[in-house]
Amino acid sequence: LVAGVFDDPQSSEDGVTLSIPITRLPATMGRSHDTSDKNFFGLGSRKVLSRQQCMIYVRDKFGGRLDQKSGSDDFVYKPPPSK
Repeated sequence: LVAGVFDDPQSSEDGVTLSIPITRLPATMGRSHDTSDKNFFGLGSRKVLSRQQCMIYVRDKFGGRLDQKSGSDDFVYKPPPSK
């Protein structure tokens, strides 16, 4: 679960609290739009957001990460890149 406050700098109103259940990794969050990407989570339609505002990965201390292939619910470990 990702929780936070969306604060519009052009508004005098208090920020809106968002709570987004993340169910797939890596998670891409950004401006809501039509997409078939199961890993995308929309944050609203305001143009101040890009369509790929941020991505969330689970990484280990060596730089490897957990990923999910499109169309699968299985996690795959991707080792860190070689130096």
